[in-house]
Amino acid sequence: MSSRRQRAEKRRQELENPQYGWIWKPLAVLLVLAVMVAVGLGVWWSLAPSRFDVETATQEQRISAAPAARGTVTVATLATLIDTLQDKPGGYLRNDLMPPGLLLDNMPSWETGVLVQARLMAASLGDFDPGAGESVNTLIAALEQDADDWLAPSMEDHLAQAGAAARAYLVRFDDGGGASFVDQGQGLALYLDAVRQQLASLRERLSSTVSDSERLKELGIEVAEGSHVPWYRVDNVFHETRGQTWALGQLREALERDQADLIASAGLGN
Repeated sequence: MSSRRQRAEKRRQELENPQYGWIWKPLAVLLVLAVMVAVGLGVWWSLAPSRFDVETATQEQRISAAPAARGTVTVATLATLIDTLQDKPGGYLRNDLMPPGLLLDNMPSWETGVLVQARLMAASLGDFDPGAGESVNTLIAALEQDADDWLAPSMEDHLAQAGAAARAYLVRFDDGGGASFVDQGQGLALYLDAVRQQLASLRERLSSTVSDSERLKELGIEVAEGSHVPWYRVDNVFHETRGQTWALGQLREALERDQADLIASAGLGN
């Protein structure tokens, strides 16, 4: 009887004064799992997309299989670059406010590099095709929005608008659509000059990441005084450079197909 009373009393005390020390164990397990998932996603999302074939991309972007005018491959490649920023693992990360995207900086820097070259090509379309029209104006305006925007309309919304505008412009390159890059080469020359200036600026930024100024002088590279990039920004410049060169390489391939005759006549072919 006494034993029964003791058990009842013990049970009453447990109910009146519950102990919660056991709770930390499942919470700790959940925390570890959350960290592992975040790290795994972060590693996956930080992998740069593979290069794509510009001719395959053109076939996928076009609605029609009819013959197309000069410039089709370039515009289709630009549309694919814009799509890549949205469709790669993790989507567009630069404006993320939650982990793991918030904690990443390599991929957002890569996205910036791609966006720089996409903007440059979009701004040059009017030089390639003086009658480019409203679709190109919409494309340029959408790409020029703040890359960090997260409130509606977010940068993802602007990228979607830019992709739609690029595809609307691409339709006009179909037979009889009225759009075509001029064949005199002025647009190509202006675009290449703009790329040259952009790469010169990029070279200066890369040079500013090197702490050994004397070594740079030996190589004939001048770096402005006080322009040294802090150590914690060096990887940002590096990955932005990777993004720019990735996008520029794709656009170069596209232009080589669209402007093959002009490049050959200028003696610039392989």
